[in-house]
Amino acid sequence: MSDSSINRLSMAKSEGKRLRKTVDRSDHAKLELPKDRDVLGLIHQRNEGRIPELIPVRMQRMSASPFAFFRGSADLMAYDLTASPNIGLNMVICGDAHLANFGLFASPERRVLFDLNDFDESSVGPWEWDIKRLATSAVLAAREGDVHADDDEARDIVINLVNNYQDAIAELAEKTILDRFYSDIDAQWVSEHAGNRDSDFIGKSIDKARSRTSLQAVRKIATFTDKRGLHFQSDPPILVPVTDEEEVDNMIASFDTYVRNLPPATNLLLKQFRLVDVARRVVGVGSVGTHSLV
Repeated sequence: MSDSSINRLSMAKSEGKRLRKTVDRSDHAKLELPKDRDVLGLIHQRNEGRIPELIPVRMQRMSASPFAFFRGSADLMAYDLTASPNIGLNMVICGDAHLANFGLFASPERRVLFDLNDFDESSVGPWEWDIKRLATSAVLAAREGDVHADDDEARDIVINLVNNYQDAIAELAEKTILDRFYSDIDAQWVSEHAGNRDSDFIGKSIDKARSRTSLQAVRKIATFTDKRGLHFQSDPPILVPVTDEEEVDNMIASFDTYVRNLPPATNLLLKQFRLVDVARRVVGVGSVGTHSLV
């Protein structure tokens, strides 16, 4: 590490210590919510502008479990966290950094990576919000499914999560700007750091991620006929082909604009394809009812 990098790191640590004094860490455990807080009203407000016939689907998915409700209410948690303390250090945050929004996926170079995979709630906000949402999701997920953790077990899971977060941030802080930019977690790293108990599960997850290709996805939701060529199969309300010509034209125009703004190599690749069909697809929990097109 160069002298300038060491000096910059030292200054950042000093500033971090100064900011930490503005809010005691124990204060993060406190959250005083307004007595007139209207949860249902906030949820219904969030439904405004969504596709009306899909709102019941969203409500049904959110009511499946506490974790499902949590997944669909990122805006509600953000509303609540405005009443929580923070040190005033704002940054670009995911906004919805719960466990289910992390996963394995292939990079453009066909490497299997582990990372966040959902950014539709991203915004500028206090850095504490992402880690608090992640920790809360760990508690809710631990109470469900095959884990059924009690409070002590859930606490241990969160402490382990936060400790690993701290270690990762400290490790990244020691790196240069370029090294941080190129840092990632790939399938090999995940395999090497998995415990003996989790190795089989991790291995199967990686194999499954490698098998997920665009061709596999197309085979599940599209079909080919001599008359229409390749087109989406209607499966309402989850998948509904778009028949409005204006909406299709808008989609084609948006896609063309997107391609033009890509790096030259990716631009050249996508120019080998043409858009032949458009459909509206229901995805996730919190995104249900938004105009999500495939």
